[in-house]
Amino acid sequence: MYNVLESRLINSLLDQDSSATLLAKELNLSMKDFTTAVEQINLKYHLPLIYRQQDKVAINQEILEKHSRIIKILSQLDNRIFDRSIRKKIILLILLMKKEYLPVEVFIAANQVSKNTVIADIRELKEECSAKSINISYNRRTGYFISGDELHLRSLLVSSLMDVLELNNSVLILYRTGLFDFTSVQFLRTKLEILEGKMNISFADDLIRKLPYTLFSIIKRIKQFQVDLKEFHDLKGTKEFITVKDLFWEFDFLKERDLLYLTFLVMSSNVIVATQYDSELECLLNRCTDQFIQAIEKNLVIQFRDDTKIKEDLIAHLRPAIFRVKLGLHVINAIADVFIEEYWYFYEAVVNHIHFLSPIFDQLPLSKDEIVLIAMIVMGNVTPTSNAKTPFTGAVICKNGRAISHLLADVMSDWFPNIHMSHIMSKRQFEYVKPEVDFIFTTIPIQSAIPTFMIQPFLSEDEKKQLIQDVLDTIQKDPNLKAKEVIFSITSLIPEESKNDILEALEGFFGQLAVPKQEKNSILHSVSQISIREEMEWQQVIYSSYEEVYSRGSITENYIMKCQQSFYESYTTQIISNEVLLPHSLPENGVLEPDVQIILLRKPLIAPNQQSYRMIIALAPGYENEHVPWLVELNKKLRVDTKREQIFNARTSEELFEKIK
Repeated sequence: MYNVLESRLINSLLDQDSSATLLAKELNLSMKDFTTAVEQINLKYHLPLIYRQQDKVAINQEILEKHSRIIKILSQLDNRIFDRSIRKKIILLILLMKKEYLPVEVFIAANQVSKNTVIADIRELKEECSAKSINISYNRRTGYFISGDELHLRSLLVSSLMDVLELNNSVLILYRTGLFDFTSVQFLRTKLEILEGKMNISFADDLIRKLPYTLFSIIKRIKQFQVDLKEFHDLKGTKEFITVKDLFWEFDFLKERDLLYLTFLVMSSNVIVATQYDSELECLLNRCTDQFIQAIEKNLVIQFRDDTKIKEDLIAHLRPAIFRVKLGLHVINAIADVFIEEYWYFYEAVVNHIHFLSPIFDQLPLSKDEIVLIAMIVMGNVTPTSNAKTPFTGAVICKNGRAISHLLADVMSDWFPNIHMSHIMSKRQFEYVKPEVDFIFTTIPIQSAIPTFMIQPFLSEDEKKQLIQDVLDTIQKDPNLKAKEVIFSITSLIPEESKNDILEALEGFFGQLAVPKQEKNSILHSVSQISIREEMEWQQVIYSSYEEVYSRGSITENYIMKCQQSFYESYTTQIISNEVLLPHSLPENGVLEPDVQIILLRKPLIAPNQQSYRMIIALAPGYENEHVPWLVELNKKLRVDTKREQIFNARTSEELFEKIK
């Protein structure tokens, strides 16, 4: 299906995201040819499988996980060989989700390594599991089997799966195992989204992706191994249990004990927005948290800037942590070691006083990653906050839970004292709320016309300096932001009723100083926006028409996908005149700059309804209707028969440009 170049490009992206500049160099391509190769891959699927944001290029995980046909094709190109620790996790997944004894060939196929390597991995795994009272037995005739305490086996299944899901394009690894039905996984995600509304919570982006796989694997194991678990009856009768029970009604093999376990599993997940659970633990949780806060303040000789907020933040984290610890699950905190190195002072204080929280965990020990998350919350609430007004607002978007998100917002506030971080959100919250801010700082790709900066939870000193410079450059180049900054600096000297007029005048002034832009009433300003082609296939209309618009940086891949969806459903209404198609979508779906591409076809395009079309106007409309005056004038020309024929009979792009500009 792919040529050699496309296969190499995909292979380069399977293991890790990359820089478009570096990857193009590695493949000996110009940036133009690299962009063409990416577009060709996306055209084959009619989906933006590979996305670019700034210089970053990666496989679109959301697209990949929602389309099993793409998973199947890409898995054939996935020849990654993992280190021993990951190979052992994959072996565990297979053992824990299969009831029968398994031959060594099953593990060879999943890990793509030799028989000797697999046997060595299993030998090491047996020793590790033996220390946890879990047994991996072997029979020459039938193969390998795992056994032990069911609660420990389920915890091992969840932790192994979570580790695999941390890997880049992990869904392809899961496909190798043959264990997962990806349609069912997406079905479980839909159920979790319903549960969010019923329980008034919001899972972190990272968890809403991983939890459906976890539920699928546990439900599959429960169906095969009916074991009585007696540890979870303290949730019986709660709102949470009733909600989970109602959602999973069609799994008729799930007994009450199994539904109680699933309730614990759901409640162990990190959330961005939390609600108080109907649990007797609440009183104990409040008391222990108060004692912990007082001890930390005394030890560090500090006063938290907001006693209510630190308590709310801690309890929001501790509620799911209680269930994680009881299930024997360990949260993954990828930046734990970096945090300890950078902020040992806070980490050590939390370690020395964590015993105040022990009663809520039944005296069970907490993992290092869990303790670091608590330390992050402590540190994030120590940093002094200024009540001073700022000229700009910003949103911080993070896929992880509250601890990392709020710490990141505090760090951004320190680096940018002139930007008020007014929103701390998950990606899903951002797409729903669409906050009006001046800047976006995000750890995951976001499609927006607002100036957006990709960041990591921890940046090196050089990366920090570069980010600050990039933000300053953006302010200097944007007339609206520059005007806002000036108005803010002299706000005390300006009467309130005059501010809007002065702001408008300044925006115009700085706009004149900036690089001249095309007048708003004309989005057609260059011959490069004209294409004359011999013919076009109906299935390729959107991707072919928007190629140039995308390459100019005027739209995002999401905009193309939205056009694709709407056009084939309602192409009969997306016309501007007889024989002229006008595909388009809403600006908020990914228009970064108003733009248009006109494609004149020598051979008419035949639609499914047998209507023929001789021209396509691939429109990227402006947020302020900048495109409307030009479209009105074009429509006038196309309604006159003689002018329309002159347009359709243009021989060159230059001739066509002169007739419709």
